[in-house]
Amino acid sequence: MPTVLIQGAIAALRADLMRKHAPSGWEVTVWDPAIDKPEDFPAMAQRADVIVGGGIPTPWPETPNLKLFQIPWIRTENVHIYRI
Repeated sequence: MPTVLIQGAIAALRADLMRKHAPSGWEVTVWDPAIDKPEDFPAMAQRADVIVGGGIPTPWPETPNLKLFQIPWIRTENVHIYRI
């Protein structure tokens, strides 16, 4: 079962939205700095196929399953394809 890790104070507030829209069978986990300890993050990240959030609370952990690190709320309307 694929796992999405929602991490960070702002992203954690949207975990219910992710659970609502995630494909059937996906597990949505949350690392919230208001509740969780930084030392809990690496184990959660290690299981994740997708991480949604911003700043990582520890040095980048081993992430053997990771396929996407999504930083939410990044705007792209001013990105011109010819500059990439």
